[in-house]
Amino acid sequence: MPYCAQDILLKKNYGVAEILDIVLMHPYNSTIKETHVKPEGESRLEFSLDMRSGVPFYKQIIFQVEMAIADGRLEQGSQLPTVRSLAVDLSINPNTVARAYAEMEIRNVVVTQQGSGTFISDKKINLNAIEREQVLSQITKAYLTKAASFGFSLEEILTNINDLGSELKLKKETV
Repeated sequence: MPYCAQDILLKKNYGVAEILDIVLMHPYNSTIKETHVKPEGESRLEFSLDMRSGVPFYKQIIFQVEMAIADGRLEQGSQLPTVRSLAVDLSINPNTVARAYAEMEIRNVVVTQQGSGTFISDKKINLNAIEREQVLSQITKAYLTKAASFGFSLEEILTNINDLGSELKLKKETV
């Protein structure tokens, strides 16, 4: 695998999305760890940890579970991945995931059943429009900053976002 964006551009004709994926996810460049979890019978839940945010990993996990509950991706009774599997997928210490799960259990967000797993409780979590806007703003700022640092114009970025959005829409319609 090439080690810098220049090597990538010279070796093959990659599109913007491929270049960003390769550069951002390369072990030497990556500041974000992601895992995609699909509990049985549920929609896909994506965990993403930002190593540079300064927010502890366990708090990032808690916040993402709460966001998924608030927007309906996780419902009461949905099973979370095991501590070990999530830790392996995110390449973090299992104690970090255990701490997140324990904190969510204290907050009554999840219920742990010995031998069965960790499940979403019946507690309702609501995020108002301002909180959702703040989260989206943070994500967007990070993306735009990274893309701009590679020399992409705002027009190129917007075109790429529109194209990716169209692809996602098509995938959802065919499923």
